[in-house]
Amino acid sequence: MAKHSIRRLPSRSIKKILIVAGAPPGNAQTFVMNQVEALVEAGHDVTYCALQYSRDLPGRLHDAAKRLAGRLKTIQLFPDNETTVQSMPLALRGLATLTHAAVRQGKWSEPFVGFSLNPRLIRLAASAEIHGQYDAILCHFGMPAVLFDRARALGLVSGKLAVFFHGRDIPKPPAASRYRKLTARAELVVANSQFTAKRLAGLGLSSPRLKVIPVGLFPERWPLIGPRGGARFFTIARLTEKKGLEYAIRALRLVRLAGYPATMSIFGDGPLRQHLQALVAELSLEEAVQFCGFVPQEQFVTRLADMDAFVLPSVTAASGDMEGQGLALAEAQAMGFPVIATRHNGFPDSVVEDKTAFLVAERDVEALAACMIRLIDCPDLARDMGKDGRAFAIEKFDQRKIVGEILSALFHEPFVRDQGA
Repeated sequence: MAKHSIRRLPSRSIKKILIVAGAPPGNAQTFVMNQVEALVEAGHDVTYCALQYSRDLPGRLHDAAKRLAGRLKTIQLFPDNETTVQSMPLALRGLATLTHAAVRQGKWSEPFVGFSLNPRLIRLAASAEIHGQYDAILCHFGMPAVLFDRARALGLVSGKLAVFFHGRDIPKPPAASRYRKLTARAELVVANSQFTAKRLAGLGLSSPRLKVIPVGLFPERWPLIGPRGGARFFTIARLTEKKGLEYAIRALRLVRLAGYPATMSIFGDGPLRQHLQALVAELSLEEAVQFCGFVPQEQFVTRLADMDAFVLPSVTAASGDMEGQGLALAEAQAMGFPVIATRHNGFPDSVVEDKTAFLVAERDVEALAACMIRLIDCPDLARDMGKDGRAFAIEKFDQRKIVGEILSALFHEPFVRDQGA
């Protein structure tokens, strides 16, 4: 397998970068930590700022957090073990710092008034270890970017600002106004798919600096496995409503009623596990559906060795929650599996319809079942789709290439990716 590496550029191209996200590294989304890891690997001076308590977050220790131990400076805005006695002096210090900054910058109307009581801005103002000059401030999701745009205006931090919209953070129309100044002032606005970019434009949040850049993966961590010519389906997902797993289970029942001995393995955990297990029992599928729980990435090679196709029938949840790009689609394709998914948000950008994946309407159980049967009946087609999917995923979603695109867009410098044997 080819190895990929970033060519380390002359020292003038090594950047001091602040990455801002909600969760601490151990709980963060994979796409955030992939970006962090690629930047650290490339030799940049990276600081990670987490805006949330880890104790309130689901998930397990992220593999990337282990790999980056000792190599990544991390600032957790609100430490988990902090007491009220410790937090009060920081709040007072933050308010004093904000007031001083507002006087110095003449920013009483905007961005100080109306935002000064935001607890994260107060804590950011009190946290001197975050203050200073950066070459770039990369903010994942809209609200963290609003926070650091205000911090820039108040002179607490400096640096080119990039905001990454992932889909679920796109505001409803009444709240869109808070982002308009942000997208006008940010040096880079990134949408993870054409669908996300169109939604931003529809809210008046487009920008001449808007670019569509997907989230990525490290190809060597998703080795080629591919289908075995059987009827074994799998998914990797947090068990929540937007993943649409109820419809995959119902489709599996139709496939088995048609005489095919199909099975499904569900990797992941979440609040709907009991509900989905009850559905499996109701449909008498206990022998056909396996709930595998959380599985570390390094174990997927052995756990997926006898699988045939990946299914992700995501839907827009009743709450409005929805997927963005769907990184799991890229991961499945990188392993050489054909994909069955829905025409949901950015999913059409993440696959090549009818070449690497079949796409159906959301909640269309019959169409899901028909696609599953087609892959069972046509093993050569399944293998060809998997082969094409791997080539597509490696070309489009290589994380090292993607961070080069981001930095090039910010600094207009060439960032070269080497490929060696």
